[in-house]
Amino acid sequence: MVNWIEMCAGGFLSGLSEDVQSQVINSVEERLRSALYRDGNWIAHYRRIRVVAIKNSYLSFV
Repeated sequence: MVNWIEMCAGGFLSGLSEDVQSQVINSVEERLRSALYRDGNWIAHYRRIRVVAIKNSYLSFV
């Protein structure tokens, strides 16, 4: 779980010292253990959301 947190949330922790980052990650890991640790493995589900936006080049009034 530590590797996953560092990879996916490293940007959120970048302003913290290494010691504080380690404390935060260990705290998060302990809070998640009961829900996401099964049979010696961490299970972390995620969904990637892909969005396409198109900006109209004109204004339309009704």
